Amino acid sequence: MQKKLNILRLKWSTLLAILFGLLSQFIFTLIGELKLSEILAISCLPFIKFAITNETINEFTKFVYAVLIILLGFILSSVVNDGEIILLIRASANLLLSIPIAIFLYYLFSKNENNIFWILFFLAISTLVANQENAFSFADFDHNSLKTYFSSLFIFVIVFFMYFFDRNYKKRYTIILLILTGFGLMFLNIRSLGLITLLSGLLLIYNKPKIRLSYLITSLFLFLFLYYLYIFLTLKYELSQSTLNAIISGDISLYNPLHLLEYGRKSTYISFLIALDNPIFGLGPWSAPTNEYLILMGDSHNNENHISVHSTIMMSWLWGGLLGLIGAILILSLIIKSLFDSNNFPEGYRIVNAFILIMSLWALFFSPHGHLRFSIPLAISYYLALKFKFTKLNQYNASQN
Repeated sequence: MQKKLNILRLKWSTLLAILFGLLSQFIFTLIGELKLSEILAISCLPFIKFAITNETINEFTKFVYAVLIILLGFILSSVVNDGEIILLIRASANLLLSIPIAIFLYYLFSKNENNIFWILFFLAISTLVANQENAFSFADFDHNSLKTYFSSLFIFVIVFFMYFFDRNYKKRYTIILLILTGFGLMFLNIRSLGLITLLSGLLLIYNKPKIRLSYLITSLFLFLFLYYLYIFLTLKYELSQSTLNAIISGDISLYNPLHLLEYGRKSTYISFLIALDNPIFGLGPWSAPTNEYLILMGDSHNNENHISVHSTIMMSWLWGGLLGLIGAILILSLIIKSLFDSNNFPEGYRIVNAFILIMSLWALFFSPHGHLRFSIPLAISYYLALKFKFTKLNQYNASQN
């Protein structure tokens, strides 16, 4: 009887994972935008039960504290800058949603760690269905269309094959797969995902829980080698047209990898400069563009009525002042710690966990604040679910010996 109940629970959690992925691109408008997947997650909270250890609770509590510190920064900054209450409510709701989403996702992964594949697959399907007119408009199809509408599908394919290779082949084959895939994505002008894939491969080279200086130095030189190889191939074979145009125009230096990052994330660098003008209290949620911001952005400004912050950390600082920055740094430290714990997990899961965590790191530094509602809770909940399962499994195996 107990076995049948476990099977039913597995099916139920998998069904919820499928629904969460499918509903993730469909939006219900209230004060702000609420995704149907988020409504599903919140609705399920009173009915879900899962096992959890004190250590897992402590780590999740750190995440909750970090979110609440950012929220306090939003409130203080809004009061100091005499901000509109409706903008504060929108920013606060966007931030607080990360907590129930993380709890719901932890439930799904604690029931079945493979639910990550269902979520990512049906997220990709949902993205294509919600944007089918643009995604399949081949007359206007270009590299931006590939990046905008098919990135979710690429993420699923990468995660699935890295899991398969890491489980069934020697580690070096998985590393080669990730490096080649990363290069391929960069030449398709999907540089962010390509770089995340490359970094996942570099992390897999290192399979020890403690950081060593020799590994960091080796990784740095390998990263620089791969960067210069990318530039060389771009110049010789014109494989990445946007990067080639940026090099020709002088926007990207041939010798400085940071220029490529700055070129793709100009608003992140500019928002850092704007935050320095009021580092203690910030400018308040959904800050209106300042004259300095408009001058620095130039033609890149997209006429929005708020400062476009392409970084979760910079958003937290700009909208919440010093408290917002502290909260974001706490989340950053939690993710970095989780990243170096990845190698303690079995083959397959270690690389999937590392990839998801690196994506959340990228979101913290170089993606909009909306990632607090999905990418970051996804990474933290998946890591905590894996840690719970394999820690308990190791304890059980030790007790049997």
